[in-house]
Amino acid sequence: MIHYFDGFYPASGGVEAYIRDIARVTSDPGLVITDAVRGLPQEEIVRAGFEVRRVGPENSSLDARPRLVNRRAFFPARFLADVLRTRKKLGIARETRSRILQAHGLNIPGTAFRLRLERRPGTLLRWLADFDRIGSPKIATVHGLLSRTSGNRFTNLERSFYGAFDHLACVDRSLIRFIEEEWAPSWGHACLHWCPNAVDTKFFTYADPNPGPAVHVGFVGRLERSRGIDALATLARSLPAGSDLRVAGAGNARDLRVFRDLVPPGRVKLSFNATRDDVRALLQSVDVLFNPVLVDGISRASLEALATGRPVAMFAGEDRHPVVPGHTGFLLERTDEAVASWARSLPARKEELASLGLKGRDLVAREYSLDPFGQRIRDLYRHVEQGTAG
Repeated sequence: MIHYFDGFYPASGGVEAYIRDIARVTSDPGLVITDAVRGLPQEEIVRAGFEVRRVGPENSSLDARPRLVNRRAFFPARFLADVLRTRKKLGIARETRSRILQAHGLNIPGTAFRLRLERRPGTLLRWLADFDRIGSPKIATVHGLLSRTSGNRFTNLERSFYGAFDHLACVDRSLIRFIEEEWAPSWGHACLHWCPNAVDTKFFTYADPNPGPAVHVGFVGRLERSRGIDALATLARSLPAGSDLRVAGAGNARDLRVFRDLVPPGRVKLSFNATRDDVRALLQSVDVLFNPVLVDGISRASLEALATGRPVAMFAGEDRHPVVPGHTGFLLERTDEAVASWARSLPARKEELASLGLKGRDLVAREYSLDPFGQRIRDLYRHVEQGTAG
């Protein structure tokens, strides 16, 4: 099994954990082909027979520390490095015999978008995402869509990219609906499968609620606008005295700088590119997770919080299960007023938060643990190899 992904590094987000979960629930040999990142080994063993190969030149845009090469004057060198790295990764994928190739996401370097090359999707994909010469069956895992979050600018590119795959594994049902409704009828040949994120409920264990009247709110995720970080500033300003916002943020050096300028000083405890152990500790230290993603669907951070017995607040939208209002969490209107009002109400809700957290832990353990995830992945691979519909 080949897994093709650009940002396989600690705290890179849900895709890295998704691939690690696949390694845990399958017995197939696996190879992750991904970008080299400063400070990480060229090769890594996930489990026996399942390894990671990081291909250079290094992807400086994934580095959390400031890099001289990321300055505007060095853009041509950065673009050439991205092209060279991607071509080398594709060469390894073609040379490696595999049962299935699974591409996780679009995997187009950001420097290509800086040049507006998405306006010529055929040329761009031939350069940087040509999977046609790989003879094994191919799956694309859809973790998100730029054409859903950033408008029509990326529609032709994503339709062309995902059109090269016979099977799409979508982590949210809302992604399936978007593809069926927005890309049909001219695009509709692929089998669409629902393969949601999972959570290791033996690692993200339940923890008793925190004593005392203060309420600690958590956030775990990438520090990007699509993650709703503007709402975090509103939340931080609105929390009553004694309460705080605890953030485990992921991103590069620019993301960190923008976020620090956005939130009020002294109201936020920030850890950056936290390890998995750090994320668990943060979730167990808070009373509720605030996960204000702007797109429909659920995210891994919500599942991990519920597994530790912490309710989750999200903006109202499609496909938010297992965040169920009044049962495992809150669905808020997407306004500053709604966020501020909810934040001010939290100290009076300590007992309610604990009750919601218990129900959330039970629901996630039943429906989103590694056992049902493993069954879905094995069913997907069987469908792909047999050529049957999902």
